[in-house]
Amino acid sequence: AAETTNLGELIVRANDTYKIPSGTSNIYVDSLKMEDGSSITIPDDIVLFRLVAKESSFGKSTKIYAKAIDGSVGTNGKDGIGINLDLGVAAINGLTVSSSGGNGGAGIPGTTGRNGADASCSSNTHGRDGYNGGNGSNGGIGGNGGIISVTIKQTSSMNLYFEAHGGKGGAGGAGGEGGAGGRGKDNCGVWPYWSKGGGSK
Repeated sequence: AAETTNLGELIVRANDTYKIPSGTSNIYVDSLKMEDGSSITIPDDIVLFRLVAKESSFGKSTKIYAKAIDGSVGTNGKDGIGINLDLGVAAINGLTVSSSGGNGGAGIPGTTGRNGADASCSSNTHGRDGYNGGNGSNGGIGGNGGIISVTIKQTSSMNLYFEAHGGKGGAGGAGGEGGAGGRGKDNCGVWPYWSKGGGSK
């Protein structure tokens, strides 16, 4: 079940960051005050975050933000966390609400190519070329940005900004290395000996 926290007053001091505890989806406060340059970070292990305040004030360059979990090897980033703010009677000098999707994971490198066959005196063959390395796999897709909604009863100032960026796609995996060429063979036959050359990588 989503955890709910009730606080009388939440003050985030200038340039400080307040981390919402892991797993907390709902916070109710009588009064929320964010001083200049302060931040609130939302945990990445929830789907939707809701904050309800009876009254609130925000200084310049304040931020409430969430960043979804990145994909691991070749997997997609998670979609952004929904943010639902009910700020009551609010004074907003400069607040950015941000919810970005997770980045996709990098693709898996390709496999190394098989080695070429060695030269043979008896069948009179040169060393064979190595085989091509495998293709790298696709990187994961970045997650969508989160859905943000803000409700305000009344406001004296309203400098409010939204960011809902999708995550970056993961880089494709590197191609595999080519296989080694087959080895050459020296001293074939009887004198005068001859040689068979090796293959290329």
